[in-house]
Amino acid sequence: AYVARISAAGDLRWERQYAEYDWDAEEHQNSSLSDIQELADGSLIMTGRIIKEQEDGSSIRELWVMRLDENGCLFPDQSCGFQELTTSIADTYVLTQPLTIFPNPVQDLLNITIPEQQSGQVIIYDMEGKVLMGPIVVNSQSDIHQVDVSVLSSGTYIVEYVSDDRKERLVYNQKFVKI
Repeated sequence: AYVARISAAGDLRWERQYAEYDWDAEEHQNSSLSDIQELADGSLIMTGRIIKEQEDGSSIRELWVMRLDENGCLFPDQSCGFQELTTSIADTYVLTQPLTIFPNPVQDLLNITIPEQQSGQVIIYDMEGKVLMGPIVVNSQSDIHQVDVSVLSSGTYIVEYVSDDRKERLVYNQKFVKI
């Protein structure tokens, strides 16, 4: 994740890069920043994720949380510059086929075909990965679930369904257009 702080006048105050290094593959893992909040003391709380593809087709999604001081240094140890991330949470996900949705484009109600009538959650993201709706709990009573997307502006979004199966959490996603 790349983070920079800009002054009120538009000048660059500092810039930092944070990454996880895979020592076996000898490469840095891609990290995405999900959210950043400034606290009253000027420090920052950041969250993000790293998705590591495995040889068997599954992937590991690791979430991270960091606190930076007002100078972009890790809090409380004050180390600055290029920092290696230590992820805090790891869940194994198996990525499968795209989610079946209709109509696409949609105006009001988006119909989502729930794979194998499993319980799970639906989340809607913008194209930058920001959560706009959800998680919306889906029970396994029906194979089709409707989500009211009328509150969204016109544009392209991603709908994601994550099963509640604790052994093998399946993730399905699909782009859709709101008109």
